[in-house]
Amino acid sequence: MAGLHPLKRSITCASCGLQRICFPKGLTAKEVSRLDQLISSQPHVTKGRYIFRCGEVTKGLFALKSGVVKLARIDEHGNEIIHSFYLPGDVLGLEALDQPVYAYDAIALDECNLCMFAQQDLEQLGRQMPSLNRQILHMMRLELERERNHFESLTYRSADQRIAHFILSIVRRYQDRGYASDAFRLPILHRDLATYLGLTPETVSRILKKFQKNDIMRWRKKEVEIFDMARLCELAGSADAEALCHHCHAVVG
Repeated sequence: MAGLHPLKRSITCASCGLQRICFPKGLTAKEVSRLDQLISSQPHVTKGRYIFRCGEVTKGLFALKSGVVKLARIDEHGNEIIHSFYLPGDVLGLEALDQPVYAYDAIALDECNLCMFAQQDLEQLGRQMPSLNRQILHMMRLELERERNHFESLTYRSADQRIAHFILSIVRRYQDRGYASDAFRLPILHRDLATYLGLTPETVSRILKKFQKNDIMRWRKKEVEIFDMARLCELAGSADAEALCHHCHAVVG
């Protein structure tokens, strides 16, 4: 696969700090051990390289251990459509599990480390271990929820609300992983964010400058700092954002 460089296997599912987010969530120690045996490689992907390409034969799933990945495709007019952004603990390739080829490009936005699970091995283990199938279905449900929330954001929210809601969603995902949520690295280009949110790069730049001027947050050179979480929640302007904000305060507290 394009961009993949194999590394000597060094981290097991049982010892990985992301197991409560990734595959092993909900699995017993014995089941995690069996899943460990399916890791066919732990590839390293450099910034800008492809983990897989649209139309490439489906090889399996990739669990992201570090880095950020963009899932996108090019439409018939040559425009890039960004489907999602993946953070450590997320699993790539779920949409291709029952398809012969991948439907999107998965592009590393910075240095990424992954675990690869071959499709035929997952299918075989899934027949022996129903809990694995349940976990895969759970991850697919989370993917669908993110898609629904994103569609609603594009349909009902203003430009300011879209950006605030996006930042809050990243905050929550980092908190779920036990990472810092008021200051973190986010290697997503502002033009990619504009494409994802259906805005122009100029609009994104203007709104982020306004957020910084109003001491709400700053996103500069891939580094995000949030100064006022409550105001950011208020700007997101939805019941989901309010619930998310309560979650943020609960975790911080």
